[in-house]
Amino acid sequence: AGAGAMALAGYQLFSRFEAESPPDDPLGADGRYAPDAAALYFARRPAETLQRALAIAGRAGGLGGALLLDFLSGSLETNEAERAAALTDALVDLGPTFIKVGQALSIRSDLLRPAYCDALTTLQDACPPFDDAEAKRVIAKELGAPLGSLFEDIGAAPIASASLGQVYVARANVEGETTKVAVKVQRPGVTETIALDLHLLRVAAGPLRAAFNLNTDLVGIVDAWGVRFVDELDYEREAGHARQFSTSIAETPLSGAVFAPEPLSQLTTRKVLTTTWVEGKRLDHVADASAEGEARRRKKVAALCGVAMNAYLTMMLETGVLHADPHPGNLIVEDDTGKLAILDWGLVTEMDPELRIAYIEHIAHLVAKDYASVPADLVALGFVPEGYEEAIAGSDAVEVLSDVYTQFAGGGGAAKIDVPEVLGEMRALANRQGNLFRLPPYFAYIARAFSVLEGIGLRNDPDYAIVGECLPYISQRLLSDPSPRVAKALETFVYGAEAHEEDPAPRRMDADRLSYLVDGLQSYTAAESAAQHLEDTSDVADDALEIARKVADLLLVDAGDATPLQSIVEAELAKALGAAARASFARARDSQMGTIAMTAVDPFGILDPLLKSRLVAPDRQDRLQLATLSRVAGKAGGELGTAVEALAALDADAQRDALAELGDLLWKNR
Repeated sequence: AGAGAMALAGYQLFSRFEAESPPDDPLGADGRYAPDAAALYFARRPAETLQRALAIAGRAGGLGGALLLDFLSGSLETNEAERAAALTDALVDLGPTFIKVGQALSIRSDLLRPAYCDALTTLQDACPPFDDAEAKRVIAKELGAPLGSLFEDIGAAPIASASLGQVYVARANVEGETTKVAVKVQRPGVTETIALDLHLLRVAAGPLRAAFNLNTDLVGIVDAWGVRFVDELDYEREAGHARQFSTSIAETPLSGAVFAPEPLSQLTTRKVLTTTWVEGKRLDHVADASAEGEARRRKKVAALCGVAMNAYLTMMLETGVLHADPHPGNLIVEDDTGKLAILDWGLVTEMDPELRIAYIEHIAHLVAKDYASVPADLVALGFVPEGYEEAIAGSDAVEVLSDVYTQFAGGGGAAKIDVPEVLGEMRALANRQGNLFRLPPYFAYIARAFSVLEGIGLRNDPDYAIVGECLPYISQRLLSDPSPRVAKALETFVYGAEAHEEDPAPRRMDADRLSYLVDGLQSYTAAESAAQHLEDTSDVADDALEIARKVADLLLVDAGDATPLQSIVEAELAKALGAAARASFARARDSQMGTIAMTAVDPFGILDPLLKSRLVAPDRQDRLQLATLSRVAGKAGGELGTAVEALAALDADAQRDALAELGDLLWKNR
């Protein structure tokens, strides 16, 4: 369908052939993606444009036809490896735009069969390189000096080749010291190829939207993608993104767990980027030569995936600049420190502060399974048009979405979801209520980034659940962010639907959710140190004390107004103390001695109305409150017992040091 739509571009291209004052560059005057400039530029080049459209359509049609014949002849699995190789070759031949698509698909083991994933994986860091002599001419020209005066030595061949450029290992003099560096140089001619592909996608978007009756602004999605994709060609901008990340992440708890290689400004231009070298392995290739072998490797990769997820949620929901190209070739575990290095900062997307808070609310609702709040979330996030709030809330959309979210939260990605059933439910919903849903343009890169992260997790663990992996960051954010909207999201998490009731008195904590929240906080605290994930054992005392510090920072703070967590704890303590006092009074009153005392004090029963009132008599709410408190105490007691047992296993000196530090912590927060 896409190939056919692209072929329709011909008429529109010829119709603009007579455009006046055609630009000499397919990009805007500022060097960024500009749809109108590209349209005028390629309107004056109809032969080149139609040739490219037909090339794309021809490769797509050829592969589609071959797969159709395999399907009809029952030989899909037999020819799988051959078709996967053909697909990879086609994407390489078609250039950077399509290589990017292949990179994103290469880790989606829940969507593609292993042969396709294996073949597409080569696109992550082993694309065919371009000529070395040409690459080094570009480096010398861009940096304005011979290579010998710029670098003490530079590799004869690239050590990695990607869709937009290739990388050489070199040594440069940095502040008087010889430093190992990575030098990335851009492929010649990629700007015009990418601009033409984006132009064709934009032309095809309109017919595709009409053909499939979509509510999504496909042209807007292409434009949003195009801006970021073309920005990736500016290596000076990429260096700025890396520096911005390093500065912002240093102010978060993840400062010791994740980093970006440092760009070297004096050796960087729009087409050449030089950064410090990172010695390490890809996140999904962490080696393990121990007897446990594969099980240990999977455990390490799972822990590192947790670090990556926390880092990306921090970018998306806190710092506001999200790295949008997290394929395994760009996620490196540093050998010496175990820190996670994020490479290639060309492709990023920015998050509006209002959207960041809306996503925190939405993820909290999903994790807490508060699906009744989801329709309002979808409107706030732009997935449902404004004015359709009542339509989606008053329909069976919530029930359908709940089924979809429940399947998705169960883990395993699309492979574990009954896709035909889900599509059938969504199609039936659209038939009943109209096409309520759309994909907002800003979401394209967010979806790409987290789809890739989920794919890495699924290749390591077929039951990986990305919704659950969001819990550590969301727990930390809900418990620490004082903003009113996040505070309400915390109430929703703790109380569920009862959080929305006007009278807070009858609200009861959900013991399971509270435990879930604490578990998430513990996981986030553990992820703050990447090094501990690469070892089998960690310092038990340090782990326990770190959790204690985190709780003290959240709960035992002396700031003018109570924090959201303090308010909830104070309210629950007040209700628990009141319920316990009334229950104790009732037991004392109903005892033999209590009966004698009441008869002596009030022989005529004058005080009976008071004694049976809510003020002193326990009721159903009290019983439920105390039962909830008992469950919370039971869960906390189990955690405390485990911690005490672990502490008891330490030697005497370690126990004394741990208890002394805990005493200091409690005294500091007295």
